Amino acid sequence: MNLALTVLHAATYRAASVPIATSDVRLALRVLYPFPRDQTDLRAYWESASNPRDRPWEGCHNSDSRIVSALLEKDCAVNAELR
Repeated sequence: MNLALTVLHAATYRAASVPIATSDVRLALRVLYPFPRDQTDLRAYWESASNPRDRPWEGCHNSDSRIVSALLEKDCAVNAELR
């Protein structure tokens, strides 16, 4: 789970010219799919990743934070650097 979160976190901070919606991100979201009670944040991350960005700060930051929060609420172990 932490490896999947690391992939999402790294993708969130990619440059605006680098796409976020890649196969590694899709696989990471699929790995995390069974864990949160509600998959809305996972879907929101993919939708944000699929949209073109003009600036690096536009993108998946909020969805990334909400995914981690949802996992922590379900008492899943999340590495400290990803919180």
